This record gives sequence, C-alpha cells and structure tokens, in this order.
Amino acid sequence: MIQQNLTTDISRIKKADIRLVAVDLDGTLLNQEKKISNYTKEILIQAEREGILIVPSTGRHYYGIPKEVIDLEGVRYFLTTNGAAVYDKAEDRYLYEDAMPYDFALRIAEKLMQYDILVDAFIKGYAYRTEADMGYIQNLAIPDVLKEFMRNSRIGVPSLSRYIEENRLDVHKFTLNFKSDGQGGWIDRDHILALAEKEHDLTCVCGGFHNLELTHVTATKGNALLKLGEYLGIDREQIMAIGDSGNDYTMLKAAGIGVAMGNAEPEVKSAADFITRSNQEDGVAYAVEQILRKEREWE
Repeated sequence: MIQQNLTTDISRIKKADIRLVAVDLDGTLLNQEKKISNYTKEILIQAEREGILIVPSTGRHYYGIPKEVIDLEGVRYFLTTNGAAVYDKAEDRYLYEDAMPYDFALRIAEKLMQYDILVDAFIKGYAYRTEADMGYIQNLAIPDVLKEFMRNSRIGVPSLSRYIEENRLDVHKFTLNFKSDGQGGWIDRDHILALAEKEHDLTCVCGGFHNLELTHVTATKGNALLKLGEYLGIDREQIMAIGDSGNDYTMLKAAGIGVAMGNAEPEVKSAADFITRSNQEDGVAYAVEQILRKEREWE
C-alpha cells in the first residue's frame, strides 16, 4: 500500500495541469543498482509523448549522469550540480549557471583541503579531484556501485586548489565525503558544517550517505527549477518535483506539487504534498502515472 501525505488529496494531483516533472536521480529515479526499470522508462516516455517535460534534476555533474538517463526519449533539459547549472542537450550549452566565483571558490577549496576528507570540485560538467586522493573512496561507508561511479567519473589533477587557481575556474559545486569515526559519526563533518555556517555565500546540503555538498548561496534545485520554468513559459503550479534527500528539499517546496519517495529522508517527506513508493518500487512511475491522461489508480 502506498503511504499518502494526508495534507493532500490525490484528486488535486490528478486534476493538476502538470507540464514539467523534475526528477532527482540517486535514490529516486535510479534504483539501488543505479538503473531505471523498464516500467519507469515506459511511463516517462509516455509522459513526454503527452507533452509533459521530464527534467532529470541531480547533484551530479552533467557528464556523470548515466547514459540511459541522457538518452531517454524526449529528455532535453538537465538540472545539474544541485541547481548550479541547467544544461540544454539539444543546443549543447548551459541555459543557466550560478557558480561560485573563482576567488571565492579558491578560498573555500584551500580551507577544505586542510581536513582529512574527500573533496571533489564540479566544474563545467566535469568532476575533479586531487590525484593523491583517487583511492580515498575505499575508506568510505558507501555501496560498491557508488564507489565504482565515483572512481570512474572523476578527473585527477595534481592539486585541486592549484588547478582552480591556475585556470581561474568558477566552481559549480564541492562534494565532500567523510570517513566513519567508528562510533556512528563522521570525521571532520561537524567542522565542515561549522565552516559552511560562517560562510554566508554558501548553501550546504546533504546529498546522501552523510556527505555534504556546497554550492553558491542561491544555487539550489528550487531556484534553478523556477528559472527553467520561467525560461520555458511554465508556471510554478504546472511543475511537479520528485526527490528523496536533502538537496531535493528546495525543489519540492518550489514546485506546485512536491512528491517525496517512500525511501525519502524525514525532512524531505515533511516538505512534500504527496509520498509515493520507494525507488525500488517504481515510485517515480507511480507518481507520474497520476498526471497522465488515462485512468489509472494507485494500488
């Protein structure tokens, strides 16, 4: 049985004129094997054919998005790096960017490199890491499939901070991962939270597995989603957003209808108008089915 958020009548979703669905990837569209089920693909393709835009909305950099997501029929726009960049695949360009300016990004990078943590910088669709830290992921308490993704999707440079400095690079996002302290906590995570709190030009959220993700203060999925809607001439009330983790909170609040996955964090469920099934149970498909122009009921 699907768990419903009692603050919303399912009839409101069925009657809504949804023209755009923003869908998070990890923990939402993708199952635990980091795949999309065939059933969910069929529902998303049907939505696109009915004129409903499907917009993958992720913390990942563009070239870290799985090929099966990029190649989904009809999908053109991608909200990436927690809203720091919106990419148009058809025109091969960014429609919108809200990156940390070079000098600010360099100062943050230099501070982060003082801690025993794994630091990745997302820049113009790619992810970079100091070469000496490429093997750090073996210290992390994360699934093997995620370790493989992180291992294969990062570009090694001699020094991350020096690379940013020498090339005067703006940064879309810093992703930080932490070692377990063996007592249920995470080494240096509290120090980074304190650092981020003092930096008023930063937004700090968790993208899953106790990581932290730093973007420019206005770079959120919610802001980027509304910017894309404005660009496309789609009103807020015509947008549905689906997610599971902390970096999805602003997106669910910004959308006309926010949907939390059954496996979502409690904070995200509290922001939702509706709670669907988990990512292992085609939760995205069940939510999208409610706005398709056919008669289907939740089981």
